[in-house]
Amino acid sequence: MRRVVPLVAALSAVACGDLGGCGQSDIDPAFIEANLLDVLPDDLENQLDADLGGKVVYVGNRIVSEEHEPGGEIRIVHYWQVAEPPGSMWRVFAHAVGETDDDWMNVDASDMRTGHPPAEWSARDIIRDEQAFAVPEGWTSDYVDVRVGLYRQGGQDAGDRMAIERGPADDESRVRAARIPLGESESAREAEPTSDAANDDQPLEAEPSEAEPLEADSPEGEAPDLD
Repeated sequence: MRRVVPLVAALSAVACGDLGGCGQSDIDPAFIEANLLDVLPDDLENQLDADLGGKVVYVGNRIVSEEHEPGGEIRIVHYWQVAEPPGSMWRVFAHAVGETDDDWMNVDASDMRTGHPPAEWSARDIIRDEQAFAVPEGWTSDYVDVRVGLYRQGGQDAGDRMAIERGPADDESRVRAARIPLGESESAREAEPTSDAANDDQPLEAEPSEAEPLEADSPEGEAPDLD
């Protein structure tokens, strides 16, 4: 914990989506203070050091959820390090994307982004930013890519996002933060044969011909054994 966050900052923080739309939410100042770190964790499993505009470094993340499938929840902890305050016009965004255009979600929300947005960031801040989001039941891709960055408030497209000067990025100025495999995507379920389909290729057992004589020793009144 680096410094005490003023109560007014926590209560007046604004959370906005990548395409606009804002709402106020009260976040406990103690929570914000607890997520402003003195040092980065030494167990960071996915370190990227992506430089956003020479002002902010997206250091990396840890995936803290264990099982991932459509209908389940993904929990990821992001780490941001501030070289220079980005200014009040910037907001954090996050997208969950898959292999198809239909597999796309805006997942901007987190408590730290609401309670301690970039407008409150100071030089040398290390921000622990945990978020959780649900994967829709109808997600068809066998993975979820998490992509993050900073965008100018009110911005409508990739040109309004802070340029990524170093690190893994796509052509829409988004840091490629993590790829999370899914255990049971819709496409995987469709690829699995049903019990009937699984038997389609099995040879059929030969049925006895109608001309086949009945066994002579079949007990009277019982069906003969045709095996």
